[in-house]
Amino acid sequence: MTAYPPSTFSTMWGQRQTTRIFNWTDILSRWATSYQVPTQVLTVSNNLKAAMSRDLVSTPPLQHFLTYLNEEQDALKWFIYECVMRRYDAGEIPLNFLEQVVDRIEDLDSCFPVFPGSPQRSHTVRTFLNANLSPTELEYVSMMPPLVSQAQLLTQREQQRLAELPKITMFIIRSMDKKSNSPDDTVNISEGAEGYTYTYRDGETKASHVLKGLGQEDVIKRVSNTLRLLAIDADPFEKVQFTFPLMPSITVSHNNLDAYTRELIYESIENTMEDWPSSKARF
Repeated sequence: MTAYPPSTFSTMWGQRQTTRIFNWTDILSRWATSYQVPTQVLTVSNNLKAAMSRDLVSTPPLQHFLTYLNEEQDALKWFIYECVMRRYDAGEIPLNFLEQVVDRIEDLDSCFPVFPGSPQRSHTVRTFLNANLSPTELEYVSMMPPLVSQAQLLTQREQQRLAELPKITMFIIRSMDKKSNSPDDTVNISEGAEGYTYTYRDGETKASHVLKGLGQEDVIKRVSNTLRLLAIDADPFEKVQFTFPLMPSITVSHNNLDAYTRELIYESIENTMEDWPSSKARF
């Protein structure tokens, strides 16, 4: 993976933030082409992380982001995507931000601009939110009118059940040094309405690739390819940590990713998928 040099100046905002960045469509497009994270993107990402922190007394308000994004439509759509993807890093979504930004989108049935991980034409803003938010979260965001009738959606109780199901998570750890700024890549495997959902989150670019409706064999193949690539990496990650529902978490060093270890991991994933915890709950 490509390492990006750290910024030579602070990307964090102070109490007053009046900077406006123009032409976000071009900034995001160039990011997708080069995979060099623009300083503007890093600034928004770092301040969004700070805004969700429970450890800071003073956090950036939404107006700081709206000013910096110049309230450009493509910039706001990317910001919506970033807010939703926070679930995989922080375990939650900044719904207070999301609600207000969604209200500023002129056409919720328009597609996303080009950027790494962008749904682009595979999702409109509305369908993306419908697919990634729980019924409670959707009610909070309150998009009107709904894109599809209730008969075409899963029942709210079924959606809530799927949102609360445990996940198989793989943390690909570049460095165990707490002082290191190297972000971890993460893989999440969860049970979906039809098949399994596989999400790869790149820690450096902040881009996520989500595949839905996969079969068991497809999931194992993707995990297998990832682990075999890590085993031959000349600039390897230091550790790989796995968390399984109803199984102990394990951490494997790069040197121990041999065929026996990988096969044991595949079996554990298969066992979990064959009898997913809580997946047979009755309503």
